[in-house]
Amino acid sequence: MIAGTLRPIHLIGIVFAVALLYQSMRLVRKRKGTVFEFLLWSSFGTFLLLLSLGDFVTLLGVYEIISTSLGLLGFGSGVTGLLVLSNLALLMMLFYTFVKVKTNRKEIYDLNQEIALTSLENDGKE
Repeated sequence: MIAGTLRPIHLIGIVFAVALLYQSMRLVRKRKGTVFEFLLWSSFGTFLLLLSLGDFVTLLGVYEIISTSLGLLGFGSGVTGLLVLSNLALLMMLFYTFVKVKTNRKEIYDLNQEIALTSLENDGKE
């Protein structure tokens, strides 16, 4: 029933959504990701999965709910609101990545200084 309403782009979206959800769960299971990263990527995966289901989601009324709620926020249409919110989410991810890079750079600098001091102390003892 659903397969008849799905287009190839919907199937590609479903594959990417399931891959995002699987990857986010795998990273948390291996303790390589934080809870924030899990929530971020799994919410993107879930949102992509809902959008990829195409006409089936329209039957559930999700698009009308999104359009109505975004209309209450002052957006003219649901598509415009989704575009603005997705750009804001991308900017948030960019800022988060920038902060992580800056923090990692400082940690690397501190470790480099510590290694240099340890190496200098070891050379002085010999």
